[in-house]
Amino acid sequence: MSDTRPFPLQNRTRAMTLSTTVPTSNQTTVSLYEQIFESLGAAVLVADMDNRVILANKQAASLTGYSLKTLFNLTCWTDLIIPSQQSRILNWVAENHLHGSFPRHFEAVLQKHNNHDLHVHVSLAGVPDDKLLICLHDVSEIKKSEQLLYHKAFHDHLTGLPNRALFMEVLSMAIRRARRNRDYLFSVLYLDIDRFKEVNDSMGHLVGDQILIRFAEITKQCLRDSDMVTRMGGDEFAVILDDINDLDYAHSVARRLFALLEKPMTIGDRRVSIGVSLGIVADCRRYENPEEIIRHADAAMYGAKNSGRACAKVFQPMMLQQYGQPQVLEQEMRTALEQREFILYYQPIVSLATGGLHGFEALIRWERPGVGLIPPVEFIPAAEQSGLLHDLGRWILRQACEQMKTWQDTYPSLEDCFVCVNLSGCQCQDMTLEQYISQTLQSVGLPARNLHLEVTECKDLLQSQAVLDVLTRLRELGIKIHVDNFGTGASSLYFLHRFPIDVIKVDRSFVDRLDGVNHRQDQRIVESIISLAHSLDMAVVAEGVERETQENILTGLNCQFAQGYLYYRPMPPELINAEFLERITLGTTS
Repeated sequence: MSDTRPFPLQNRTRAMTLSTTVPTSNQTTVSLYEQIFESLGAAVLVADMDNRVILANKQAASLTGYSLKTLFNLTCWTDLIIPSQQSRILNWVAENHLHGSFPRHFEAVLQKHNNHDLHVHVSLAGVPDDKLLICLHDVSEIKKSEQLLYHKAFHDHLTGLPNRALFMEVLSMAIRRARRNRDYLFSVLYLDIDRFKEVNDSMGHLVGDQILIRFAEITKQCLRDSDMVTRMGGDEFAVILDDINDLDYAHSVARRLFALLEKPMTIGDRRVSIGVSLGIVADCRRYENPEEIIRHADAAMYGAKNSGRACAKVFQPMMLQQYGQPQVLEQEMRTALEQREFILYYQPIVSLATGGLHGFEALIRWERPGVGLIPPVEFIPAAEQSGLLHDLGRWILRQACEQMKTWQDTYPSLEDCFVCVNLSGCQCQDMTLEQYISQTLQSVGLPARNLHLEVTECKDLLQSQAVLDVLTRLRELGIKIHVDNFGTGASSLYFLHRFPIDVIKVDRSFVDRLDGVNHRQDQRIVESIISLAHSLDMAVVAEGVERETQENILTGLNCQFAQGYLYYRPMPPELINAEFLERITLGTTS
């Protein structure tokens, strides 16, 4: 009859090596250690130098589903772990046995006797006589909770589809892939259920919810596994058609969807017919950011609605003027401003010479209930045309100044850092802007040198003496002026000559091409911009830096500062804390 106790007779002498101060003949001590070993509340194994299990408690047998005898007969204790993780763990154990660098904690996937995988937290520690103590804690419920939280954060609660945040991330990845591979094609569709509000109001929200669920299911039937459909909010959906062979594929998807929707839905005892208006951006390769794709697909969708609904339209530039009007969003934005739905994210600007922190750019986001974060490209044009940007712009300025002052009071090392706020053309023409900014700085207690303002070169600014006067007086207060998207306007040199500029920002379109096919020509363009700026005693910030090759080229061209995903994404203010500042050094602000 086999001995199934955790301390088998043949292993008791080995077991006593856990304590070098107790004689092995003391049977009472052995019993005491058995009691401790069994009452630890965790699955515990002890392995020898050959990684064979020599001790195991009942919790180990219970957790793994194997008998103690089976555990002792394992060739290696890592046989309990899924194969893909075994070699990494064994290599680490061998290395640390050699140098004595214990303890070690990590997560792994356990293969249970019933073939069910189990997430465990593994703690390894060295014990006398080169033995290895292995503690296993079941963290499956924690992992399930994490996965549930992740799913809730990136999926729509009603339809189970990915939400806007996840869609925009995937769309960004598709854009980056298209930059690397010009043969990669993808299309984007924007869908809106026709007259959904009428159906929702007449039949009730429960029926409306079921329509949304059914519509999501029908749309998925029209797609491949590699495609992605998202609920953007309300009755609006978006689709990414990934890695397509030709640009006509979007039309074939639209035809399949229209065909499936010809049959009425059965919702309870009701039969409901719905239609959908569909906007298409067939070739997305030329786009620089996902927000522009969505804006164009949305305009095309409104073009379909204007053409009688239940049809599809491919985006044409004229649609932005015809169907991209802001009046639909105006009242919602006013309500959002009153209810504090707008928030500021901050993207660090770093020194290329030191890698240290130079300053922050404040970037507004709309945290729209039920939709998620909406980027500025989708609402700023509407805010500008509706006149709301006056109030919104002032809120941004004060919020950014208050946040910068809070950081400086909390972290004195940020005394020389600045926050940069974007000014639109209409804000620059506000003759009370200088007074408002001056009063804001005084009431907040923020020195003027810690506020930078960023303008975009355009003909309206160039032709306005009043704007020139406002920017000149702001600069006299000690505020530095940045010019954004430099090189993309029609009168860049004249802009620099006429306006009080301290910092030039190299447009991301130039930065993105630095390591591209025609990199020599593009590098010469950027080099010329940097040389021009330095000759005029202006600093240079490269925006949209995403790759180390771009960073290396910019450093070689004597560019001083940079921002982009290579360093940091825009982040909420609570993430810029002591832990963040420990990871980043402070760079020069000269």
